Amino acid sequence: ADGSPAQQARWLPALKDGSVVAACADAEVGAGTDLMGLRSRAVIDDDGAVTLSARKRSVTNLGAADVALVSARVVGAAARDAVNVFVVDGAGPRVRQRLRTDLAGLRTSPTGALVAWRAPLGRDALVGARGDGVRLFRRMFSEERITTAFLYLGSLKYCRDRAVRHAETRSQFGQPIALHIAK
Repeated sequence: ADGSPAQQARWLPALKDGSVVAACADAEVGAGTDLMGLRSRAVIDDDGAVTLSARKRSVTNLGAADVALVSARVVGAAARDAVNVFVVDGAGPRVRQRLRTDLAGLRTSPTGALVAWRAPLGRDALVGARGDGVRLFRRMFSEERITTAFLYLGSLKYCRDRAVRHAETRSQFGQPIALHIAK
């Protein structure tokens, strides 16, 4: 909803049909997800073309990501307008995806670092209006946390169902082990 018509035309159909994988690249060494501590920088020239320098860590879907939403501070912008979100082609010039960060918890997707060094993003890289980054980040972060909760719940349900099946079908001492529960 916040992407430009050109961004939506380019990315949404492929994201919907699964032929393109996306990532959100917000966290940084020394800042975590504190937007005021971001070291990633974007330069927007007079024509609106964006050049990005960023080092993001703990990015889910790296290696598989065709596109990433990257939070960065715009050089020279007023503090209230400095944080912005940019669409970054995962295979774009001067953009690298480095696998693998070993994280605790679910390991359902590859995780790693996204590095952009003076990467030219073009004129249609800014998502939303200038200065919209904090609002967009908060929304993305909230949606990511809800999605993560559902992933954990799904994993727990799978483990519970598997344990129940095992207890009902595994026999010990002539009967299913589920019947050996102390009463």
